[in-house]
Amino acid sequence: MRQSIIQNLKLPQCKLGVSKIKGAGIGVFALSNIPKGYPIFGPRGSLYFIKWNEISDTSDATKDYIRCICHSNNEGFFIDGFLDQIDLSFYVNHSETPNLIHDELADVYFADREISEGEELTVLYPISERDWAN
Repeated sequence: MRQSIIQNLKLPQCKLGVSKIKGAGIGVFALSNIPKGYPIFGPRGSLYFIKWNEISDTSDATKDYIRCICHSNNEGFFIDGFLDQIDLSFYVNHSETPNLIHDELADVYFADREISEGEELTVLYPISERDWAN
């Protein structure tokens, strides 16, 4: 495991930071240059739909946080694991001129062009995920 961690640290890495996109809050930023075509985020595994009534005894603050980071509707929300282990890809913001492409079939995000160190990673959200536009 130790060697796997060391090898992984040699690959392009990302971090969370304050987004420069108006109203976005948190964003994902490159810690090093990322080459075009590089797979940034890979498949996360199963995606679960949880109904709000299944977590009715959860705090309002937790529910508000879920609404901020997960795709949700009046019925419930989608999540792939424990709330404290959310993948950085959940924080990638929308842009009309994105630098990532999301292969929805493989559930992998690829660099659509060379991404510079310090640059915010963005993707073109599908219409169904643009809930702020309503």
